[in-house]
Amino acid sequence: MGANKENPYIRIIANRLAGMNKDLAEIKEQLAVIAHNQLPTVATPVIALSSNKAAITCATSGAVIHYTTDGTEPTAASAVYSEPLSIAASPTTIKTIAMKLDCHDSAVASKVFTIVAKPVIGLNADTGKIEMSSATNGASIYYTTDGSDPTSASTAYSAGLDQPAEETTYKAIAIKSGMVDSAVESFTFTPTQP
Repeated sequence: MGANKENPYIRIIANRLAGMNKDLAEIKEQLAVIAHNQLPTVATPVIALSSNKAAITCATSGAVIHYTTDGTEPTAASAVYSEPLSIAASPTTIKTIAMKLDCHDSAVASKVFTIVAKPVIGLNADTGKIEMSSATNGASIYYTTDGSDPTSASTAYSAGLDQPAEETTYKAIAIKSGMVDSAVESFTFTPTQP
């Protein structure tokens, strides 16, 4: 009796099975890519100035917003936004991204915030008037003389003010649309005695 010979059909079937397994693996990869591409993308966050702070919103419900304030690109490891951000330095660049499970991350949104230059208040020796100015072009100045902090609802400064008869503390703020309000500046005028 001769030695057992390998059945040539087994080799053919094994080769075909190996080829089918390779094809199935490629199909599985392609399906994974298609499924990934079908995931929705989170809406790009919107950064806006609100009540003198940076407010961030996202139209995608349930998305988590991450942000940076140092100009670096935000990631999942960046701070999580929960309330409007105070702007302490000028300029401040806020970058933000929104993320949600089973969604593509949003595009990165970026906005630069600039603080209006603090007003300068003083007595003009030449005119004898109390004057206010801001180095920010187009800024409006508002002031109070009752000790309260000024707002955009306070008296608007337009030209030199006459000297008051008694000691008076002027508080002023400079405001410009699209910019963060300045810090409040104070100046106390004391009339000279005759």
